[in-house]
Amino acid sequence: MVQQSENVTPPSIEGLLVLVCEDEGLICILLEDMLEDAGCSIVGPYSSISETMEAIETVEFDVALVDLGLADGPSDPVLEELGARSKFFAIMSGNTTIGDFDAAASLPKPFTFDDVVDTLRLLAQRRSDLSQT
Repeated sequence: MVQQSENVTPPSIEGLLVLVCEDEGLICILLEDMLEDAGCSIVGPYSSISETMEAIETVEFDVALVDLGLADGPSDPVLEELGARSKFFAIMSGNTTIGDFDAAASLPKPFTFDDVVDTLRLLAQRRSDLSQT
């Protein structure tokens, strides 16, 4: 869980465009509901590496939630492309080892609504910090 200082107002995630790369249908439905309840907009979901790579090039989004393992292989190419484009993302996985991606946060599965919101706030804060430099 991401901890915030008592004196710091967490960044708003209202209206955040969240690209979702996930191949499990039930998790996609759960994320869609959670993102909607949090005031975010879902972009996708995309279930394969090729679909996600195309979306990264063609659709507008602010941050991404990416499953580490997709039906067509590990999502490393997606993660590398997001990093190359300076996009902040969280890696969703039940696996405890997620690799070394500078722009990444971790969203361990299974996750709760609060876990998703905290992770999105962290990504939104990193994004805001980057735009202020």
